[in-house]
Amino acid sequence: MYMIEYELLYLVAESKEIDLARIREEVKAIVEGEGGIYSSAEKLEKRKLAYAIKREIRGTYIAQRFTTPDKNDREASVEAGDPSIIGLINRKLTLYRDVLRFIVVRAEGLPSLTPEEGTSKVVAEVAKEAQAKKAAIEKKTVRKPKVEAVSEAMKAESVKETASAEKKEEKAPATEAELDKQLEEVLHI
Repeated sequence: MYMIEYELLYLVAESKEIDLARIREEVKAIVEGEGGIYSSAEKLEKRKLAYAIKREIRGTYIAQRFTTPDKNDREASVEAGDPSIIGLINRKLTLYRDVLRFIVVRAEGLPSLTPEEGTSKVVAEVAKEAQAKKAAIEKKTVRKPKVEAVSEAMKAESVKETASAEKKEEKAPATEAELDKQLEEVLHI
């Protein structure tokens, strides 16, 4: 039995990093559900995107390899009218909302996906950030001290303005003679 190796590269939005482990498992389930066999090699990289995709400007690229049976080994099912495995994977990944973009290519001329030093660090960093975000959401301890300080300062200022307005009201209104005298002094008439 001859197997063809493919590489799947997909992009997950930064806002979905909390669910990155779940998304990776679901993408793996999509590929394996169509007859693909995953290899253990995987490459993860967090990057800023060249342009915004669905209002996201940062994301995590994940590259994984998988193999499928050769077309000749699947002749019976292909002749029966079944679409290709890659076509089915493409269709399902297109409908999967948590993946912003993806591409499936034959891995014949591509360099191997040997894990680099940084890859394990990136995986650990992404997992740590996701746990911190989940904890913050669950505890609802995300505070904005600057906003609170500004609102307190605005309240204090409005109290001062109210007090100064009350003092101005306490003054007796000026008479016409006083106003004329003040105008003469200002205009030097």
